[in-house]
Formats: sequence, C-alpha cells, structure tokens
Amino acid sequence: MDAGAGSIEQTPRFASAFSGTWASREREEVEQVGLVGGISGMLSASVRRAGAYLTAGLREPGPERDDLVLLAKAALAATASWCLARWLLPDAVLSFAPLTALLVSQATLYRSLRHGAQYVVALVIGAGLAAGLAS
Repeated sequence: MDAGAGSIEQTPRFASAFSGTWASREREEVEQVGLVGGISGMLSASVRRAGAYLTAGLREPGPERDDLVLLAKAALAATASWCLARWLLPDAVLSFAPLTALLVSQATLYRSLRHGAQYVVALVIGAGLAAGLAS
C-alpha cells in the first residue's frame, strides 16, 4: 500500500522516539550507564525527546502541533484570567481563576466555551444546593 496521506500503515515521523513506555526506556538507559551516569543520562534523553517533539510540532501539522497549540492557549488563558482576577476578585480566591481557565481549556474555542458554561452551571447549582441545605 502506498504510504500517502490517507494511508493507515503510515507511521508518525517520530514514533520510534516515543515508542514503548517511559519507565522501560528510562530503566534500559540506567542499566546501560549505571546509576550515577543514569540520572544525567535520563535527563539528557528526556530533553532530547522533548526537543524532537517540539521540533516536530513546529515543522509540520500533526498531533505534536495540536498539543503545542493547546499548551499555548492554556497558558494564555491562565495568564489572562490571573490578570482579570487581580482587578475583580479578592486576594483569597485569585488562584482559582487560572485553575478554572486551565480546567476549561479545550482544543477548540467551541469546546472551551461549552465546558466553561457547564462549569459555571455546575458551580451555581452546587452553591444553590449548599445554601439550601445550610439553611
């Protein structure tokens, strides 16, 4: 079968760098270089894998790019919510704004807004039930 754009047999370009479990790869590296060299070896191997993932995300469309876009959107949402919360909320609850932004950040704007609305509705229902049960 042709390894063209719709092919099922097509494997991701960096699949070999991420195949297997993290623990098994790290264990093999420690066994190869010993415990003392293993720690620095594990760190450098992790940095190399992260660099390969970042490079793949920046070079071409794919799951790596989707992850990088979601990471950037979540960081931007958390930063913006923190800045807004400093103006609008008391200091005791400032940390909830970026946490909520991270919880509702999704791959698409529609899903982010939908999950945000669900989160707000759940909070209102929960607060109403707590107030009703407390009285």
